[in-house]
Amino acid sequence: MEETPVRFFSLHVLALAIFLGTFALPAHAEEELVKSGTFSLEGWRVSFIGSGSKSEGVLTYKGTKRKFILSGLGIGGVGASKFTATGIAYNMKDIEDFAGTYAQLRSGVAVGDDGAEGKTLWMKNNEGVTLKMDWETTGLQLNLGADGLLIRWDE
Repeated sequence: MEETPVRFFSLHVLALAIFLGTFALPAHAEEELVKSGTFSLEGWRVSFIGSGSKSEGVLTYKGTKRKFILSGLGIGGVGASKFTATGIAYNMKDIEDFAGTYAQLRSGVAVGDDGAEGKTLWMKNNEGVTLKMDWETTGLQLNLGADGLLIRWDE
């Protein structure tokens, strides 16, 4: 059987989620974090067994603002929701370190305008950049699963 890109990606997201949930300490407990920048974003998530999300945001790094797009594929969940988030980027040596692939584990419920407020999400990429994101959701969605996220520059 031939590996499709979606199946290949989904299998790797699942393996990473199991590893992170079983063996890894939270990213913020593993190392000393140095605040590098801040960001904000807003977007949509749609889920039915698999999930997809897309958002647009702005990173502020050393006085420079740069637009980015965050997109993701995942497993688990059902529904649709809109989200807004603000966050802190840690351990960036260069602005280019921000773009890349991140992994996250997620859970939560959003119903109408009483979505999950005050939730905090920690993610880390292969450049050693750690993101702490606080978000708020609205819509109708039940989440339990894992995502692979890709941040790329909006140019």
